[in-house]
Amino acid sequence: MTAREFDEGPSPEDIDRLMRNNDHDFDDGLFPDERAAPSTATSLHWTKPRIAAIALVLLIIFLAALLSVF
Repeated sequence: MTAREFDEGPSPEDIDRLMRNNDHDFDDGLFPDERAAPSTATSLHWTKPRIAAIALVLLIIFLAALLSVF
């Protein structure tokens, strides 16, 4: 690329070629920062079993403490 070509910038043909090659990036019409975030359903799916396990452990500790008193 010569200095003159650099100063003139990309030709319309170059721009068209680049847009055709990158067309898959614009299929959804959104910019990358506007894409949907991961669903919260997946995080809740992992949170509920954790809460249940913690509750079960606390119940066992409570029952063991209750039995040790009597």
